[in-house]
Amino acid sequence: MSDLYYFTYYYENGDSYSGYGFSNTDEYYNGEYWYSYNETGNYGYYYVTNVYSGFDDTLAGLVRVYNYYDSESGETSYAVDAYSYYGLGYENGYVYGLTGGYDYFGYGYYEADVASTAGSQLFYFTYVYGNGDSYSGYGYDDTGTYYAGQYWYSYNETGNYGYYYIDAVYDGYGSSYYDEYVSVYSYYDSESGQYLSSTYADSWSGLGSEYGYGYDSTYSSYDYFGYGYYEADVASTAGDQLFYFTYYYGNGDSYSGYGFDDTGTYYAGQYWYSYNETGNYGYYYIDAVYDGYAEYGYSSYDEYVNVYNYYDSESGQYLSSVYGESWSGLGNEYGYGYNSSYTDSDDFGYGYYEADVSNA
Repeated sequence: MSDLYYFTYYYENGDSYSGYGFSNTDEYYNGEYWYSYNETGNYGYYYVTNVYSGFDDTLAGLVRVYNYYDSESGETSYAVDAYSYYGLGYENGYVYGLTGGYDYFGYGYYEADVASTAGSQLFYFTYVYGNGDSYSGYGYDDTGTYYAGQYWYSYNETGNYGYYYIDAVYDGYGSSYYDEYVSVYSYYDSESGQYLSSTYADSWSGLGSEYGYGYDSTYSSYDYFGYGYYEADVASTAGDQLFYFTYYYGNGDSYSGYGFDDTGTYYAGQYWYSYNETGNYGYYYIDAVYDGYAEYGYSSYDEYVNVYNYYDSESGQYLSSVYGESWSGLGNEYGYGYNSSYTDSDDFGYGYYEADVSNA
């Protein structure tokens, strides 16, 4: 047999949706609730309002939403087409507003905006990385979401706190269909001193979610960027430097590898410290550096890192079949290795996690 339950999901920004579903017997109880982070930036929550037993077990997993309250417009819509056959938390679909707008929602994450102001604000923005790179674009959101001159900071992979800056805002544009749409039309790569060609990056989840790629002026190199975090490098020097490194944990363990990055990124003998899970301040050490690899086609390997050995001091052995890599530069490498008899394995990496394997 299965249970019939009724529920409401509260976004904690004023929006909510309600529905019913069928579950295995005693899976939910009246008054039960749990939290989930959603795209409004809040921790919303599911709340089970009523549970009734004695229904056909073939119904278990079915969920249907029958209304959506949109706080921006102050209206409750019953024109909802949202459901799931996989249980609560998977329901998704569309809600249609009284004024003709509609939007997608669900999963206890995506929020709908069907207000007459949804998508009405056209804004232009620039993200500045803090290392000379930047990208610019436009988007649509609710009236009043942004204002010209507004800015906020976000840490990015260059090691800087970059920032979003709202260049201009115009109301009365777009439609609810384009609400939270963002498109990037230019990217400036300071390393190569050029604007990327054929830049493509967008998002349907609002500013801060945009992601895409762009090519250099000769279309011989490209890179991904976005989220106010990832930086693109398409310089002719990208991937030109081959370097070898070792990370020492400070407890006897270490791992070594190689990678590619822009010319001038590292130099032989360079080192820096990072606290790790052994309780020590370990350090990265650059063993050797060789330039001139871009001409051999390694620009596509820019920020690639590969680990080829790991020494486990506790077991007194080099791990077998070590696999560890990253496409986001040194410090992001992560992987695993086996002991010599392949009876035990462990993960390691990020200049933090240590591997421990047995002697057996």
